[in-house]
Amino acid sequence: MKKVENILSKKPKLGSPVHEEIAKIVNQGAESAVDHKNKEVQELVDKFVRPENCEFLEVPKVNKVLWSSKETSKRLKDNDRSLQRTQGYLVKGMIPVVQLMEKSLKSSSEESEETFELSLDSLNLLLYAHRDLSSQRRKLLTPALDKKYLALSHEDEKISPNYLFGDRENLEQRMKEIDDSTKLGNKMKVKSAWNRDKAHVPEVKDTYSRNDNFKSDNANGSFKGKSGFKNIFLAKKAQIRRDQKKPFNKKGKGNLGH
Repeated sequence: MKKVENILSKKPKLGSPVHEEIAKIVNQGAESAVDHKNKEVQELVDKFVRPENCEFLEVPKVNKVLWSSKETSKRLKDNDRSLQRTQGYLVKGMIPVVQLMEKSLKSSSEESEETFELSLDSLNLLLYAHRDLSSQRRKLLTPALDKKYLALSHEDEKISPNYLFGDRENLEQRMKEIDDSTKLGNKMKVKSAWNRDKAHVPEVKDTYSRNDNFKSDNANGSFKGKSGFKNIFLAKKAQIRRDQKKPFNKKGKGNLGH
C-alpha cells in the first residue's frame, strides 16, 4: 500500500529554473489562444524558410485521388485542414533549431558543442511529433478509404515529403500490391472452401451399396431413387390385386391365409 502511495504522490522531475523572462514567454505563449490571422503570427511563419535539402520539413498534403473523392466528406477535410495548420507551426519551429545546429557545427567551442547536443535532442522530439501528426491524420481519413486499402493508413506505411499517402508512383504501386494480395487471398479462400466441401460429400456408390433400400434394378446396376420405390410399390399393389382375384383353395381359404 505504501508503495502505491509513493507512486501516486511522486512528483515529476524538474530542472533548474531558467531566467524569469524566458519562463514568462513560455507560460504566456502556451496559455494564450492562437490568432491564426494575426499579422505577427504570419510574419513569424514567413520568416523561416526550410533548407533546400531538408525535404521533410514540409506539411504533407492529402493525395489528390483521396481529397477529390466523394467519400472524403467536408467534415474530414475541415479536420485535416486544422491539423495541417498545427503541423505547419511545428515544421516552421524546427527550422530555427536546424539553423542553430548548423551554426554550432561551424564553431569549435565547448559551448557550441553543448548547444548542438541540446538542439539535436529538441529536433528529435519535434520530429517525433511531426511524424506522429502525419500518422494521426491518415488514421482520421480512413473513413474515406475503401476497406481493402485500410492498410495504407498503418503507421509503418511510407509518408513522402509532399503527400500523406506517398507520392503518386509509390501510392499506385502499393494499391496494386494490395489488389494482387486481395485477389490471391480470394483464390485461396475459394480453393479451400472447395476442398472442404469435397471432403464432406459422401461417395454415392458406397452409400447405396451399404443400404438395402437401394438395390440394383437390372443387370446394368441402375439404382432406384424415389421413382424406383414407386415402381416397387405399384408392382406389389398389382400383385395383391391379382391374388385377390384367384379362386379359393379346397379349404375355402383365400391366399391371404384367413
